[in-house]
Amino acid sequence: MILGKENQVMPRLNTIESCYIDTFNRYRDYTDRMEAVFADTELLKKVVTEHSESIQKLA
Repeated sequence: MILGKENQVMPRLNTIESCYIDTFNRYRDYTDRMEAVFADTELLKKVVTEHSESIQKLA
């Protein structure tokens, strides 16, 4: 009976492992892009703040 359950569990564990490995590889492949996204976001926040201040002065 234990052997039967092991035969059911092992393929499922392999599927779960494969899913996690695929997800890890996908995230790993984009780590260099994330730094650029953070830099772009900081620049965007700065520009929006400056523009908001300029608009407030005009109002």
